Amino acid sequence: MTKRRVRTQVRNRRGEALLDSVRGGLEIAPTMSAGDRRPVVLQTVVADDEGKMGRAPNPMPRWAGNILAWVLEKARRGAREGAG
Repeated sequence: MTKRRVRTQVRNRRGEALLDSVRGGLEIAPTMSAGDRRPVVLQTVVADDEGKMGRAPNPMPRWAGNILAWVLEKARRGAREGAG
């Protein structure tokens, strides 16, 4: 499986608990960049709020989401079986 770095932001206790539940399988590295992240964080908060209010931008149709979920699950199982 390809490894990629992903930036994660924990904003509350529930997020911290979720991160703690998978922390053992993660490779954690310090942030390697500088700059003002406030605009990105603010946009994330706005997008989350819009989604909760039912105003998310045109989501994928449910039938397409179900097909995508099925394909991803098959791929995950195949990767797990191939790794053994």
